[in-house]
Amino acid sequence: MGYDTELEFSNLDILDVIFSIYTKERPRLTLYSSEMIEVLHKIYGTGTVDDLIVEIKKSENLKIIKHHFYDEEIENYYGKSSKFTLKLLKEEAREDSYADFHSGWGWRLLNEDDPTFTESSYLTKLLKNSSLSAAGEDQIDPVGSLAEFKKSWEKLAPQNTEAIQFFLTGTDSNNHLYEYATQVARRRSGDKSINGEILFFDNIYGGGRGKMKEISSVLISNPEKNKYKLKTPSTYTFNPKDVAEVKRLEEIEKAALDDIRSKVESYKEVGGIIIETISGGHGLKTYRPEFLKELRILCDELSIPIFADEILTGGGRTGKFFAYEHFKDFEPDFITFGKGLVVSGIAEVSRNRQNKHGVITNSITTIQNYTESLIKSSQVLNKIYDEGLVQKVSANTDHFLEQSIEAKKRKLISKMNSDLDFQRGQYQLREKEYDELGDFEEFYSRKQNYFKDRDARYLQIIKDYEEELLELEEGSNRHYDVLESLKDYKDGLKRVIPSKNEYKIEYDRSVKNHKEDLEDKRAEIDELENELESLSTASREYFIKEHVRVFGHMIYGANLNAKSAMGRHFPPLTLTREQFDELLPSK
Repeated sequence: MGYDTELEFSNLDILDVIFSIYTKERPRLTLYSSEMIEVLHKIYGTGTVDDLIVEIKKSENLKIIKHHFYDEEIENYYGKSSKFTLKLLKEEAREDSYADFHSGWGWRLLNEDDPTFTESSYLTKLLKNSSLSAAGEDQIDPVGSLAEFKKSWEKLAPQNTEAIQFFLTGTDSNNHLYEYATQVARRRSGDKSINGEILFFDNIYGGGRGKMKEISSVLISNPEKNKYKLKTPSTYTFNPKDVAEVKRLEEIEKAALDDIRSKVESYKEVGGIIIETISGGHGLKTYRPEFLKELRILCDELSIPIFADEILTGGGRTGKFFAYEHFKDFEPDFITFGKGLVVSGIAEVSRNRQNKHGVITNSITTIQNYTESLIKSSQVLNKIYDEGLVQKVSANTDHFLEQSIEAKKRKLISKMNSDLDFQRGQYQLREKEYDELGDFEEFYSRKQNYFKDRDARYLQIIKDYEEELLELEEGSNRHYDVLESLKDYKDGLKRVIPSKNEYKIEYDRSVKNHKEDLEDKRAEIDELENELESLSTASREYFIKEHVRVFGHMIYGANLNAKSAMGRHFPPLTLTREQFDELLPSK
C-alpha cells in the first residue's frame, strides 16, 4: 500500500523503537522474526541481526518498513514512545505527579509510594512473616495471612465469590484453568485419558507462557489451537446506538453462539470457554449485555463452565470490583485475578443454580508458605475499601465525562469521545451521554486543540521537576524514619536499617546529580516547545489517528479507538478530582 509522502515521519520521530508489527496476514512480526530479518536485509544489506536492529531504530524506520510491506495492510505498530514522550518518561521518575499514570502492564492499583506501604504495622508484619516463610503458617490459623486476606476480599468482592486457589502470576492462574477443563472434558466424553481444551475469542491475551500462550492474540499462538478459536463480537461501549454497528455485532454474535454449540458438540475435549468481559490486548473493548446473557444461557445448556479473565480488570479500576459486574444478567463460573491485587489466583462463583459442569475445586494450595503476597494484597484491598476508591473511580469518571460534554458545548473541541472515559474503560456511559458525545471516528481527526493544551501541561509538569525532587527527598527521609521507629524488632531490623541507610546516602547523591542536570533538561524542554509548535496539521492528524497509544503510558491509560491503542496502562485508583481536572481542556 506504500506510504503517504505528505507525512514527515522523520520530523515526528513517532516511534524510536519498534518492537513488533501487526498485519492482516500475519498477527505479529517481531524484529527478530525470520520474515522481518529478511526485510531488514533488503533494506540495509548484509549485517548481523543486532546491527540491523540498531538501523531500524533510526528516525525514518516507519516510512521504510511501511514501504516494504506495501502489499499488506499494516494494522498496528507496537513500539516505544515518540521523541517527546521519551523525554517526558525520563522526567516521570516518581509516582506522585500528574504525569504518574504509568502502571506498567496494569500492575498497580495504587501509587508505588502510597503511604499505606510505609505503615509501621504493615512493615513489621512483612518482616515477621518473611522470616517464617520457610516454615509457613497453619492452614487453619484463624488470624493468619490467608484468613486476613479472605476478610479483606469479602469487603469488596461479590458476596458469592470465594478465592479458592493462589499463584504468583496471572498466567499461572489462567493455565490452571486447563485442569478444570480436563475434568469437564472427561465427564462429558467418558474418556479418562483425554486432556481438556478451552474455547477462546480471537482477541484474548491469555498469558505469556504455557498453554495460554498458545491461544494468545498478542503473543505467538499455536495454529493447532485455531479450531477452538471464536470470532469476537466486541465493541467500544456497552450499549452502541449506531445502527450499522448494532447490525454488525448481531451477525457476529449469532455466528459466535452457533460456533460454540458446534465446537462443543464436535470436540469432546472441550471443557470450558474463557472470556475477557473488558479486554485490553487490542484497545479497550467490551461486549453487548445481550450477547453475554445469551452466552450464559448457552453454556448452562451445554454444561460447560465460563472462565472470566479479570487479571487486568479486577480490583475496581472499571468502577466495579470485577468487570463482569457491569452486566446484570451475566456471571461466570470461575474468575482469574492478579496484577494490581498483588496475589494471583482463581475465585469460584456460587450461582443460583445447580453446578452442572462438575468441576471439583478442593485442590491443595501452599500459599501459606509464601505469605508476603497475601499480606501485600490485604494491604491494597483494605486501602481501596477504607477510602472508597472503587466508588471514587465512578464519581471521578462521571465528573470527567460531564466536564468533557460541557467543553464540547463551549466548542473548545468539536467532539469528545466516549473513549476518554479512561478509568472505567469507557463502559459506563448512559445512553444520553453517548448520544451527546457523538461518533468516535469523527473525533480523531478533529481534536488538535485538545492535544495542544495537554502537551503544554506536560511541559509545565517537567518544569516543576526541581520542586518535585525536593518532595522525593522528603519522602525518602520519611521512609527512613519509619524504619528507624521499628528498631525494637531485633532480628529483622538489625539487617534492614544499615542497608536502608546506605540506600538513603546513595539516593541523596542521585538527587544532587539530578539537580545539576536540571539546567540541561530545561534547555531540552525549550527545544521541545519549538518542535511542538512546528508540527504540521497533517502530521498531527496522522499522529492522533495512528499513534495515540504513544501517550497511553501517561494520561489515557490508552486512548482507545485507534487500532494501535493498547488497554493495559491504567492510572492509579487514587487519582484525585483535581488531577482529573488537570486532564481537561482549558475552560
